Amino acid sequence: MDDVFIMDNASDEEDVEVMEVNRQPSSTAVVNMSDENKTLLLWRLPKEENFSDWSINVTTAEGTMTTYNVHRSALAVGPRKSGYFEALFSSSRSNESSSNACEVSLPEDATAIFPLFLDYFYCSPTERLGLMKRDTLAPLHFLAEYFKVSELTNDIDDFVQGDMRNLLNLETYVLRLISTDDNLSKFLRPRATKACAEQILSIETGSSLLHAIRPEMFIYVLEMLRSSKGISSNQHYHICRLAIDYARTHQGSLDANYCMGLFSDKIFPSDNRLARLVAIDILEITKLAGWQVSEWELNHLGVPLLVDYLAESDGPTIANVSEITSKIPMRAVDMLLVEAFKSPTELDTATAGVITSKIPLTVVNTMIVEAFKSRNADTQTQDTDTARAQN
Repeated sequence: MDDVFIMDNASDEEDVEVMEVNRQPSSTAVVNMSDENKTLLLWRLPKEENFSDWSINVTTAEGTMTTYNVHRSALAVGPRKSGYFEALFSSSRSNESSSNACEVSLPEDATAIFPLFLDYFYCSPTERLGLMKRDTLAPLHFLAEYFKVSELTNDIDDFVQGDMRNLLNLETYVLRLISTDDNLSKFLRPRATKACAEQILSIETGSSLLHAIRPEMFIYVLEMLRSSKGISSNQHYHICRLAIDYARTHQGSLDANYCMGLFSDKIFPSDNRLARLVAIDILEITKLAGWQVSEWELNHLGVPLLVDYLAESDGPTIANVSEITSKIPMRAVDMLLVEAFKSPTELDTATAGVITSKIPLTVVNTMIVEAFKSRNADTQTQDTDTARAQN
């Protein structure tokens, strides 16, 4: 992985409520400002009509300047107040030589939406979210931070979380995280991660949204889901399918350590059949990617699930075993051979490795089948004898 992924805003790391499939709330609608509300935008009136008591001269790097005639009470009083202007106006009151004006130099994109920023202070509380638009969030967020308007930051948060409830919009935000690394991206990252986790059941394998998620972010999504309660086995299976699809697509840029983080044994569905299918696919990815994994890691990636399947009372068939061994790493095949001969004859992994390196896989498959059948028969006999003894 190229970069370190940092989850900002620790307060956002609460429990995730996974939404049901197709529960797709619409994005936050942009509200058209009413004529009545427009009359509240006093700063937009000519200076001689709006009784302004302060002027803001906004300059750009190119040296152009625009003057805005505003009202100190609108900018520095109330829940939407600016900490920047509150401090500035308090200082100007004690300074008799104050000119009742200030000059600020802003980036071009922030300068372009400064009128929208001022509208936020003047509009009615019910219509302030209507000022939010996805394509102006970056400069608006910059102005909120620069001028210390905490309420605007909260409103941007509300808009973003609502907007991300639509998968197409969510993908737009995720793509932005790939292309842009600015303060807004740091703000969006934990929110997009949480939104992906909440809507994981509506994300499909092969979808552009799934593959747009950066590897570091995808790990966090799965971590959030592992700590969530009330996820059924079938839902776990869907999550596993997404993780497998993701790993297959990105395996060239991932490594064994990432694989271990992605496929912790906590992610497997409780249904044994589904868990076995997941284990085979995970081990196949490990083999195709050429990742060097230890015996301990293979155990966590699902080898014990395959052992349990082969040890079922009906016993394995050549077809079953062949399907498994053709897909998994040879080291995992060695582990299956060790388990097959666990009783009555003990076989270590090193010896199993020598055997599998010298004989065809078809012969190894036969050895595994016959050994498990014998082992299962012995187990059944022991169970029968125990039952008789108890009776």
